[in-house]
Amino acid sequence: METKFDWRQSNENKDFKKIDNIIKELQQLLYDMRQDVTNVQRQYDVLNNEKWKDNELALMNFEKTLAIKERNLGFPLTEEERNRAIDWQKTHDTEVHNNPTHYHGVSGGGFTWCFYPTGIGTACDCICASCQSKAIKEAGKDWYKYCQELGGIFEVRELG
Repeated sequence: METKFDWRQSNENKDFKKIDNIIKELQQLLYDMRQDVTNVQRQYDVLNNEKWKDNELALMNFEKTLAIKERNLGFPLTEEERNRAIDWQKTHDTEVHNNPTHYHGVSGGGFTWCFYPTGIGTACDCICASCQSKAIKEAGKDWYKYCQELGGIFEVRELG
């Protein structure tokens, strides 16, 4: 006798449908997990780049400090001292030498910075090259005092 409906086959089909649904759910879960991993990786990259920027900035600050020390070569001036000397140079050029443009040729050389290291500190003078040359011609070996009288020496840092 032939049966029209087979319960075993029906149940097996239901099981296959359940398995298909479970596989689809697992596929969706796997997809979602991959998305989460990708998002976490992007966040990690952003944070890692920010850390790299911080490290790079710290390295650049360190290199800047070394460059400033090298520039000073053991004879540092404060910004205030440097600015006072530059103001004096401009005034001296304009009033004494009638040089309002402060032009001293292609290589500069209009002023000489002299540092005098001593046991109690470092003194510094800014000397006008024109006044120094004139003082040497007129006063010889006593040129420094005569150059001061001409107004060609600016004592940037005095000791005592």
